[in-house]
Amino acid sequence: AKVQERIKEIKLDIKLLLNKTKKQRLDEIERLETADALERSKINDKIKALRDSAKIKRLDSIIKLTEASKIAHSLDIKDPIDYKLKKISDSSTKNSQIMTDLSNKSTKLYTLGYESLEAEIASLTKRTNDDPFIKELRGLQEKLNLLENNRKAEQLKKRTDDAPFISELRGKENTLAYFESITINAGDFKVAYLDQAAFPPEEKIKPKRKLIVVLGLLLGLILGIFMAFIKNMRGNQEIKDNKN
Repeated sequence: AKVQERIKEIKLDIKLLLNKTKKQRLDEIERLETADALERSKINDKIKALRDSAKIKRLDSIIKLTEASKIAHSLDIKDPIDYKLKKISDSSTKNSQIMTDLSNKSTKLYTLGYESLEAEIASLTKRTNDDPFIKELRGLQEKLNLLENNRKAEQLKKRTDDAPFISELRGKENTLAYFESITINAGDFKVAYLDQAAFPPEEKIKPKRKLIVVLGLLLGLILGIFMAFIKNMRGNQEIKDNKN
């Protein structure tokens, strides 16, 4: 019966260890996935912010270019001023330095000419995707793709047996195997029979009161004689000392 109880205890311990390890594995998977989901959310928010910012900048550029185009039309600047100045400087070497200085000072958008401005406006207006013009975007998208599949979480999900990862388990399994190997043969045991009923003794065996009394008297007598002898010796010694 005790062997069977021990076997049940060990099996219960093994079951508890396996359940505990499984729970820890599932908790770790949840922790990893939660952390990845949070990181993905941050990256997606940043990507959205970059895209919104790029769109706003593109619309701002369209407004600026449109205004510059109107100015260029009003001044009848069809081609870029830089291009015209270069032609003039090439034909007149005398005034080349003056033209170069003017070219360097021509930084206004309308100086690009309304044809090039309208072409750029048309291009920006037709653009449906600003992603290729956002420098940080591709790096963020790459990080996002890596977070889609967490290798550690995937490995934990694929694990079908937690036993190899429980250090205590093998020892308990060996103990269980030992107890299960014990065989009890009922034929090796015989039933005990009671010859007669048990009765209380008629006389007390211990303590032996008479012996204790006799030994006490003898010990007291011996100690009394011994003390009297010592006292007599001390008395004689005191008398001798007084005489001297």
